[in-house]
Amino acid sequence: MRISKGIKNRLLIYIISSTFIVIGLIIFHNVYISSKFLLKNVKQNAQNITISTVNKIESILQSVEKINQTQALYLESFNYNESDLKKMLYNIVKNNKEVYGSCIAFEPYMFSKNEKYKSFYYHKASNGIQFKDLDKENYNYFIWDWYQITKIKK
Repeated sequence: MRISKGIKNRLLIYIISSTFIVIGLIIFHNVYISSKFLLKNVKQNAQNITISTVNKIESILQSVEKINQTQALYLESFNYNESDLKKMLYNIVKNNKEVYGSCIAFEPYMFSKNEKYKSFYYHKASNGIQFKDLDKENYNYFIWDWYQITKIKK
């Protein structure tokens, strides 16, 4: 029994197209499942990185907060002079990599009856730790947020 060329070609087309459809569906299914799995892993990794970063930031903030608490206890408990305060601030900036700068700013005429502005500020710079004079009337640190917010919170 001989199959005609027309039937043979049609049968071949049906088999090949059916095979391509089945293979296409299998590939689509695998891509769909893989993308869901990949997206789930990406979300989990993003959450883990976020949690890790938040923990690092909290750790740094806690250590800086301890420095500030110790500094406040020192200022409340001991007699000090300008040289002592400058040395303390310098050492805080020098010995704590997470601290960029440290400042003590006094209320008007509180450090000295002759000076309205009195502050000490050390910060890291490209050429080492630098002292910056904030005791100038044109700077008027009393109106800056860093001073106002700290004053309100205590």
